[in-house]
Amino acid sequence: MRFFSSASVAPSGSSQFRRSRSRLAAASPIAITRGSSTGSAPGGPAAEENPEITGWYAGLIRHVFLSNAELFGYLVAFGEVFVGAALILGFLTRFSAAMGLVMSFAYLFAGTSGDNPLMVLLALPIVLVGVSAGYYGIDRYLLPFLRERRARGAGTRQSMVGSR
Repeated sequence: MRFFSSASVAPSGSSQFRRSRSRLAAASPIAITRGSSTGSAPGGPAAEENPEITGWYAGLIRHVFLSNAELFGYLVAFGEVFVGAALILGFLTRFSAAMGLVMSFAYLFAGTSGDNPLMVLLALPIVLVGVSAGYYGIDRYLLPFLRERRARGAGTRQSMVGSR
């Protein structure tokens, strides 16, 4: 399940990297209407009514995402690649799946469909399953190391507090 969800996220982000810099922001799913006019963006003065997009999210798209379209274009591209790579490698699996969920919900709120509902259904169990989600991957070795290091740090702090 982890490999399937990452296999469909990573290619879309890497394809955005291959596009020219001037077209990167326009290729972002968040900046759908950047090419012609921000007025036709959801919530904009020239926008048609779209029952799939709520009013608050249309305002967020128009005032935050489109006004910073180039920045969000890069964030989406890097985010998709990093989430896909982390899920394939099993690196911070629960956090990576949660960030994939955040991106999928952002696309769903923006009115796109595609395979985003499927990605939500696949990523949600990864987030909820616990530490066993990264059993086959880097998390198998990383998480015990971090827990041990954290326990040593907490023990050191307690001895410092107790000695006062």
